[in-house]
Amino acid sequence: MVEKLLRCIQCNQVIPLYGEFIDANANAHLPGVVWGDDDLKLKEEFFLIHNEHPLEELTVDFDTYISDKPTFELIKVSYFEATNGRERFLVKRSRERFDQSAHYEIIPGKLKISNVACEILEEELRGQIGNLNGSSQLTDEEVNYLIKALQEEFKNISPEELFQEIEIVEEVQTPLTLLATFKEKHWQNIIQRLQNYLRQQEFRRILDFLEKNRLLKENAPLFIQMEMSFLHS
Repeated sequence: MVEKLLRCIQCNQVIPLYGEFIDANANAHLPGVVWGDDDLKLKEEFFLIHNEHPLEELTVDFDTYISDKPTFELIKVSYFEATNGRERFLVKRSRERFDQSAHYEIIPGKLKISNVACEILEEELRGQIGNLNGSSQLTDEEVNYLIKALQEEFKNISPEELFQEIEIVEEVQTPLTLLATFKEKHWQNIIQRLQNYLRQQEFRRILDFLEKNRLLKENAPLFIQMEMSFLHS
C-alpha cells in the first residue's frame, strides 16, 4: 500500500503519491514526484482536472488500516486514515480487477471498530498445553487451575482497554479476526493467582512449566473478532 496520497484541497479528491516531492507548499505543482508507469495516465488526468487547485500531501496511518478480507487478497475494499498534520481523513481504497490500479477516495465520517467477541479458546489452549507437556507433566487439575487463572485475568480486562493490555500474535483470516496473548504484567497477575490457588509443590510445577515453555506465553490463544461500522459526521 502507498505511504502517501496527493489531495486536491478544493475538490477533496486524492490519488496515490509515489516518491517524495521537494516543495510541500499547498499551491506547489509538486516537483520531484516519482510516478509508476501504470499511474501516469491517472496523474495526467488528476493534474488536468485540478489544474491550479491547491494540493497537499497526506500521510497514511498504517495502524488504522482495516478490511474484511485477508491482507494477501488483491481484489477488495479496505479503509484507513490519512493526515496532513492538521486534519485526519477517512480513505476508501478499492480494487475491482487485477488489471486495474486501486482507486482511492476520501469518504465522510469516521470508521468505528468494535469488539464483538473476545475469548480464550479453551480447547485450543488445552491442546497447546498437551503438546508442550513433556517431561514436566502437569496433572489435569493443574491444567484446570492454569486455565482458570487465564480466564479470570482475561475477564478483568475491560473491552475499552483490550488493545493496550494484549500483544497481537497474528491475523486468523482478516484484519478483523486476531489471535493475541497477554502482556507480561498480566502474566505476573496470572502467576500470583496460581500461587493463591495451589499448594507450593503444585505451584512450583506450573511455574517451572511456564518458564520452560515460553511459547505458551508468547502464543496464548486469545481470540478477538471485530466488526467495522461508520459514524457519520
